[in-house]
Amino acid sequence: MPNLNIENLEEYGLIRAVNHVIEQNIGVGFTPTIFIQIVRRGIAEGDLDIRISKLVLDVGLLEYLERTIQQNPRVITIEDLIAEKKDGFGLSSEVIRQAKARAARFNQIRNN
Repeated sequence: MPNLNIENLEEYGLIRAVNHVIEQNIGVGFTPTIFIQIVRRGIAEGDLDIRISKLVLDVGLLEYLERTIQQNPRVITIEDLIAEKKDGFGLSSEVIRQAKARAARFNQIRNN
């Protein structure tokens, strides 16, 4: 499990969480360009939760994230935060379940 560097995750809203992911990724040398574009549109259009849900459920994105984490194990993902937050940011149970499964997979990669 990467160090999420979040003392009060339970106080975070989804916007703050995605901003944390972006800042952390950039801080460890990875710029999540597509993630930044998608979440900025979601914030502007008021449908961030829908966009994040689609990302978490996107099967094609999983392989990309796995490769990214293999190359830079310090990168955290929104799935990591969704999995750790008790209410999963209020996302659907399917999204939370998938985020937890992905976060577990990402941790396996990080630990290899």
